[in-house]
Amino acid sequence: MTCKPITLGDGFTAITCSRGARRRAAACDEPHCQRPHTRLCDYPVTRGGRPGTCDRKLCDGHAVRMGEDTDYCPAHSRLQEDS
Repeated sequence: MTCKPITLGDGFTAITCSRGARRRAAACDEPHCQRPHTRLCDYPVTRGGRPGTCDRKLCDGHAVRMGEDTDYCPAHSRLQEDS
């Protein structure tokens, strides 16, 4: 953590601390898309015998809204439609 003093005037000083520059959000996982991801795929999957979700990174343009708080990647939304 980096801290530095700032002179405020009239004899007052403040110390500000930061963890550095904010990292950019990872890009959407869809091919050729470089937009930052804002959502994760919520399609239910099983990994190593444990239930979970797909968690594929998606931008707003590639996320398919399946419910009020549920988003699927394009591949899983097609699977859901075919069922």
